[in-house]
Amino acid sequence: MCANLFRFWKDFTRNWGLEKKKHTTDDQLFTVETVSCLGACGLAPAVMVNDEVHPKMTPEKMSELIKKLREEEE
Repeated sequence: MCANLFRFWKDFTRNWGLEKKKHTTDDQLFTVETVSCLGACGLAPAVMVNDEVHPKMTPEKMSELIKKLREEEE
């Protein structure tokens, strides 16, 4: 996760029960790590999922991405 995304990421992690020492959701589907650089400044804020960069993230786009990823796992 791009560090610039941090400003609204706190709400997501809180809702999932994640904290400083707990980075993986209880269902084991998501592990969250912050990084200082994804090498994609022009795409920031960006999220990387399974080696795929998702650019220009907003809270709404993040919610949709998470929903899509959960559906793919079912």
